[in-house]
Amino acid sequence: MNFIRLFTRRPVTTIMFFGMLLMFGIYSYLNLAKDQFPDIEIPFVLVTTVYPGAGPEEVETQVTKKIEEAVASVSGLKTQESISQENLSIVVAEFELSVDPDVAENDVRSKIDQIVSDLPDDAEKPATAQYDLGAEPIAQIAVLASRPVEEIYQLVDEKMVDRFTQIKGLAKVDVFGKKEREIVISVSSKKLEAFGLSIVDVNDMIAAFNMKLPAGRVIEGEQEINIKLQGDFPSLEAIELLEIPTSNGIIRLSDVATVEDSFEEVRSMARMNGESAIGISLTKASDANTLEIMKQVRKLVQQLQQEIPPDYQLVIAKDKSTVIRDSVNDVISNLGLGILITAGILLLFLHDVRVTMIATITLPVAVIATFTLMWVSGYTANMVSLMALALSVGVLVANVIVVLENIQRHLKETGESPLNASESGTSEIMLAVFGSALTNMAVFIPIGTMSSMVGRIFKEFGFTTVYATLFSLLLSFTLTPMLASRMMKRYGEHKGLLAWFGKYWETLYAFVERRYADTLKIALRFRWLTILTAVLLFVASFISVKWIGAEFITEADEGEVSISIEKAVDESLEGTSYTMLLLEERLKTLPYIDRFYATMGGDEGSTTGVNEGSITVTLIPRDLRTITTEQAAVEFRRLFADIPGIKLTIEPASSSPGSGEKPVSIDIIGQNTEELFAVSDQLMAILKQIPGAVDVDMNWRMGKPEVRVTPDYRRCADYGITSAQLAVILRTSFSGNVGSTYRVSGEEYDIRVRLSEEDRTDAAAIGALPIQTPKGMVRLDALSKIAFVDGPSKIYRTDRQRSVTIGANVAVGANVGKIVQGVQARMEEVSVPAGITIQWAGDTEMMVEAGIDMGIALFLAVAMTYMLLSILLESAIHSLTIMSTVPLALIGILVSLAITGKTLNIFSVMGTIMLVGIVVNNGILMIDYLEELRRRGQRWRDVIVPACAVKLRPILMTNVAIMFSMLPMALGLGQGGEMRSPMAIVSIGGMFSSTFMTLYIIPALYCIIESFREYIGHRHRRDIDHEKGLKDYPKEFSQPERELLPENV
Repeated sequence: MNFIRLFTRRPVTTIMFFGMLLMFGIYSYLNLAKDQFPDIEIPFVLVTTVYPGAGPEEVETQVTKKIEEAVASVSGLKTQESISQENLSIVVAEFELSVDPDVAENDVRSKIDQIVSDLPDDAEKPATAQYDLGAEPIAQIAVLASRPVEEIYQLVDEKMVDRFTQIKGLAKVDVFGKKEREIVISVSSKKLEAFGLSIVDVNDMIAAFNMKLPAGRVIEGEQEINIKLQGDFPSLEAIELLEIPTSNGIIRLSDVATVEDSFEEVRSMARMNGESAIGISLTKASDANTLEIMKQVRKLVQQLQQEIPPDYQLVIAKDKSTVIRDSVNDVISNLGLGILITAGILLLFLHDVRVTMIATITLPVAVIATFTLMWVSGYTANMVSLMALALSVGVLVANVIVVLENIQRHLKETGESPLNASESGTSEIMLAVFGSALTNMAVFIPIGTMSSMVGRIFKEFGFTTVYATLFSLLLSFTLTPMLASRMMKRYGEHKGLLAWFGKYWETLYAFVERRYADTLKIALRFRWLTILTAVLLFVASFISVKWIGAEFITEADEGEVSISIEKAVDESLEGTSYTMLLLEERLKTLPYIDRFYATMGGDEGSTTGVNEGSITVTLIPRDLRTITTEQAAVEFRRLFADIPGIKLTIEPASSSPGSGEKPVSIDIIGQNTEELFAVSDQLMAILKQIPGAVDVDMNWRMGKPEVRVTPDYRRCADYGITSAQLAVILRTSFSGNVGSTYRVSGEEYDIRVRLSEEDRTDAAAIGALPIQTPKGMVRLDALSKIAFVDGPSKIYRTDRQRSVTIGANVAVGANVGKIVQGVQARMEEVSVPAGITIQWAGDTEMMVEAGIDMGIALFLAVAMTYMLLSILLESAIHSLTIMSTVPLALIGILVSLAITGKTLNIFSVMGTIMLVGIVVNNGILMIDYLEELRRRGQRWRDVIVPACAVKLRPILMTNVAIMFSMLPMALGLGQGGEMRSPMAIVSIGGMFSSTFMTLYIIPALYCIIESFREYIGHRHRRDIDHEKGLKDYPKEFSQPERELLPENV
């Protein structure tokens, strides 16, 4: 009471205190970074090694396996995955979530440093870096002009790349479709043989003569003069005139080669709306603010557009900030609508503008004050954390409603002054409100402290809800009674239209209250039948499970569709480009497409081959189209079905947290490649027959033509040449070697030495390649065995064994859970040899892990709630009575999911966990009031029906307010609405069933428990009470309440 008086009797202090909270809250919100999802820091370390000229199997043997072996000894390692492809090895090490990412990266780097000497001499030093799950580019910018691609690239390279790099928060700026200038020395193999030269001799001679080197200094008296060797080529003609000594005399470079001012080999292309372009990809740092970066990017694009020639055009092909901004704004809108709807519900029930204003004022204060603790905690204003506030509106106001309703009852029944009624009414209900708030927070503490992937996603959700609940609790005991003491009137003083409405509303409510009391009497008379009915409904609700699907997360409609194509592994970049043009021409005919951005191939260090391409299709805004991204993906599959020779993967673009793989993924792991493929073929055949599985494919691609040169060690030794020397000659001949640079006008360009195009177009002629040895020139096939084989384009490994991943997308109307069940039902048909392991991967694996983690969180939430209730009520038995409302909520949860067609995913399960702390509040109100009356000397038999009737109003009011405040989110409107709606839907469904049944189940269980207690300990007294009957009404009840008292329960 003294704590409450501290605020009710010092209104200025109270207003100033909460004014400061509002001021800090607004400041904190303005400084909160905005993002779509919380920062999910998972300890991944990426090890990338470039091995020029090596094939996938050579990369696997010489590089990948050695790195895997070194990394395997690092403490805390969870799993390893790797890709070995032409010229490149990528090893991804995933660590336990308890491992610090910085420590993991340092440990991996230390292990790699120890084995660097064991790697091939011509392999580059492995690069280690932390892998950020959110490292997807936030923007793609296309630069177009009716000019040659090399000219566009030169402008981008000279005037744009550095400008974008200077933007604070950007971690990486990549250019796609680049065509860099390069000086190419095309050597004729026949002329080399005629002059007795090796291509390596030519390369070494160019490098030896093209040199600029400081040579020291001369001190002449008091003057110091530097000496520098200026030996770089002044012109291309100087390169052609370079003299090379041979056994036949001095020759010039032009005698055996041509010098061309050309371009490096093009390995990637980009197009915007079917027109050639240069693409600029922007990736942010993990802790950067996407909205702020994109604001600077758009500003820079406008500046560059003014600076470059007018025929150039910069187009932002992809802008992730649009989705983030729309998502955050829509959640804020849901929050605002929830507050308005809640205010309307309060006005309807209380028909008192003053009381409604009090509750409506406290809601924004609690929400805005929460931003302060979010900012202090380092959180962002993202969809998940803001969704916690939007879903908590009804829960936050529930505490205020209970306090205000009790104050209003004191004014009505006792005739106290508003000040005294505010203090006594708040003090009387303080324990129940405190208990309700504690149970709400107890549920979210296990969620916020989970260390799993799901825990990382919902950590901010849990703690944001706890912060908001704490402020709501503070407001309930401070600002609410203070405002009530100043704004509420004595009962009977209300006049006007609202008072007239209130009169009729009270008449209607009195009728509902009497009917409830009558039906409650019947339920208590047949209490066991009441309990049995609830149990039967609970069991029957599980029938709806067969209509409920399961998935890790419901994808939102972000207005983009991703199209990936893959042609034969031996396809050239030009062939891939031609096929992509066919797709692009057909996309131009669709009216609901705004733009599309296509890329083909990938530059050095990329995992994308020249036989692969992708198109990002951006649809027109949602309010202007009648088709969803999922439906658009189906339409695209139909549109491209007749294009031969391609493997298509079409899916709505998504930035939601996940594995990045297809929703349904299966890993087959083992050492024997043939057995891996045999099992994979069986599983692919099964998966293709499962309804709802589309784009079924595997990650391995065989059939990549390969010329395999195997040295004959005896012959090589006879001629005095080593395998390493052969490798250098081969790589220089076909890939080319950059051993020097050409400097002109302050710029440097690579000088690449390789065989002429004529010598590189016939694979069958490789055996005739002349090799210079100490014993003279000899053909390559005289020193080695040359074979034409088909090999994999990429080799995948999991935990140091080869692995094959089978994946499938999910068709519209299907779900991951049903597909997984279909595959598992037919697993017995698969013949699995010894040593082969099959396991779920990708989103499927994450779904299973999430189910386990959230099951543990649910158990902890139930256990902590029960313990808190036992402490608050000092009764372990009646705490169980209240906990009976939890399974009753499951009835509404299952039925609501089945009716709406929503799936069981991490958001709907989180809504279920959240309900544990909400649905018990009804029981707390009932039991706490019953126990309060019993402490006043009343018998439970006398008071149970009228006590429940008294608490009907706050129960209905709080639960209706909570359910209706979640309605905007449940409708799934706005950006990301599809992802958010399952949580609101299960909350509404669970609260509806729990509230309705709680009104009867809690009293019935209370009667059974108390009757059993009397039977055990007070049987004689019970018989006397039964004979005596109920004649005297308790003085505490008003006349309407006395009319509800039963003569005998």
